[in-house]
Amino acid sequence: MQNNISKERNLKKQITEYFLSNPHNSYNQAAKEIKCSKSMLSYYKDPIEARRQILARSGKVEFPYIWRFCFEKRKPYLDKKETFTSLNKKGRAFIYACSKPRNGETYMSNKEKLLHKNVTIKQCLNKIWPGLEVNEKVSCQSIHPWTKQLDYHDDGTPIMSPWTRSTLTGKIINAKSSNVEVDHKDSNRFNNHPTNFSFTERFANAMKSDLSYEQLYKNCKLIIKNYEQHGK
Repeated sequence: MQNNISKERNLKKQITEYFLSNPHNSYNQAAKEIKCSKSMLSYYKDPIEARRQILARSGKVEFPYIWRFCFEKRKPYLDKKETFTSLNKKGRAFIYACSKPRNGETYMSNKEKLLHKNVTIKQCLNKIWPGLEVNEKVSCQSIHPWTKQLDYHDDGTPIMSPWTRSTLTGKIINAKSSNVEVDHKDSNRFNNHPTNFSFTERFANAMKSDLSYEQLYKNCKLIIKNYEQHGK
């Protein structure tokens, strides 16, 4: 938006008209006569080229991450309201290798890449809650993701569906929560075998990314060691 002084000078019009009448004059001569800087002349005479040069000098192209850190205003983190969905939908995300198809992907194109055919959601859910039906009409007890034994709260009461223990943190979580995700244990989202099916918190799943449990463990040890040495 132009201020009043800028509107009064109307440099854009002056510069455009000047070079139409004096196409061979130098920038030095034009700057003296119009009483403005050469950079302003360059900007209004060829704004596209001027913007390109400004962008190149800014470092945005050569050092995009540093430029964003210095100049881009980060959007505030949104407090995502926790929602809940059926275990059937969570299982479907595992079966089809995604909850939402990525760019260029479809459920059917992903299906062709799956390592195991004819795997059912019930087979997957039963690895967490043996005997659980997809309709969830009857709640079933969860098994521990590591020991494969029936799992219990600290007070000795059974952990019943949709609750189970996070494979990564060991916390008891509601698998229906939007804060909980299906985790492919070996990090291969196309390995849809029921034994590769588990649940963990979203933040823990993001940390794991495409790592194996062993790789995640080693990386976490490095982070902990570094923080204990320098962060406290």
